[in-house]
Amino acid sequence: MFQSNHLIGFGSGGVAIPVIGIQATGGLVQIDGLYKVHTFNSSDTLNVLDLGEETTVEYLVVAGGGGGGGSGDSGAGGGAGGYRVDSVFDVSVAALTVTVGAGGAGATGGNTALGSNGNNSVFSTITSSGGGGGATELSPNGSAGGSGGGGSRRAPNTSGGAGNSGSY
Repeated sequence: MFQSNHLIGFGSGGVAIPVIGIQATGGLVQIDGLYKVHTFNSSDTLNVLDLGEETTVEYLVVAGGGGGGGSGDSGAGGGAGGYRVDSVFDVSVAALTVTVGAGGAGATGGNTALGSNGNNSVFSTITSSGGGGGATELSPNGSAGGSGGGGSRRAPNTSGGAGNSGSY
């Protein structure tokens, strides 16, 4: 937990607000020491009702991971969803959109199918990129994503996908 104001999280992330500060609704609300933590496991809205003496929150935004590629021994794992975190995010009395990105589907085809990229997660103006899909023997390079998908071990000169896709 950060020693700051408000933490909004998705899945394993959240938004934290001092117990005596900002008043807000949305997500699963828990008290952790001097903070109220709003955790979002599905898309919803953080409704900031009153600022009190605070104007900032903390956030952790985690995107969905990428799906694994192909079948058999040539498929590679998908990349982890990207994440963004900060201890100072200015808020006002408003409804802030929260989008929780789902993980990408694993490939269902044979040695030609890449795993699907994970979906982005968004809090207000903050976006985290979904993880890249994993490779397979005939599509040997992993896809770019928050963390890139793995490259196939069965094809020569393969590489994992680039991370930090979208500069998120």
